[in-house]
Amino acid sequence: MDISIVIPLFNEEESLPELCSWIEKVMLSNNYSYEVLLIDDGSKDKSWSVIEELSSKNKSIKGIKFRRNYGKSAALNIGFQKVTGDVVITMDADLQDSPDEIPELYNKIIKEKYNMRSLIKWSPISEFHDVTNQLSNLMNFGQRPYLNDESEVNDDLDWTPAVNVTENDSRYKIDLEVPGVKKEDIQVGVENGKITITGERKSEKEVKNDKIHRTEFSVGKFSRSFKVPQDAESTDIVAKFENGILGVSLPKVESSKPRKVQIEVS
Repeated sequence: MDISIVIPLFNEEESLPELCSWIEKVMLSNNYSYEVLLIDDGSKDKSWSVIEELSSKNKSIKGIKFRRNYGKSAALNIGFQKVTGDVVITMDADLQDSPDEIPELYNKIIKEKYNMRSLIKWSPISEFHDVTNQLSNLMNFGQRPYLNDESEVNDDLDWTPAVNVTENDSRYKIDLEVPGVKKEDIQVGVENGKITITGERKSEKEVKNDKIHRTEFSVGKFSRSFKVPQDAESTDIVAKFENGILGVSLPKVESSKPRKVQIEVS
């Protein structure tokens, strides 16, 4: 296959038909074999119904649906795992990126051997984040690794609890905010160098006579995973649940703790 086009989207029911028709016209006029992956990032409108209809009419259009909003990066990541084309192009669904530019980009990559993989709309905010992340990596160079968040996108999960990760001289600490979750519905485990916290917040018993006007409480299953640092003692982890906060403490190995040495000045 020549081209895979990955399009993350959120509430884009109105623009999808025009965008897909535009892409199809460009692909057919240039005789490209192609696929379009539409990643519905938890849309609240009729985007998924539109995707299903478009896919039924054009087998080159495929859809992936998230049960909730995970963000553009997660949507792109899933799309990149599924693509089969020689060239992968990303586009926004809001018609700001022109499919007419695809042939020129494809020729640059295939014929002129440009080191490019995607058509990405420039964003000063994203560029700022890239710079700050690079500076952060430079500042942390040579320091001990911290608890990296390695939670994966899982469509079977219903919500994601907030977390604080801290460190002092003797231990790492994870504080997970899980109000309304019972202690017996939480599991903490360590496997393959990763600590995983899973659980479920169950809904209250339904009162049939109540009329629901609005509900924003998240219920259902959750999961958060973190890479255990090399200087942490993974066999001596302590977990404590109190006032809706799950605290997980990972002590550091003795050799990694900083030592104070008093030097006499002569």
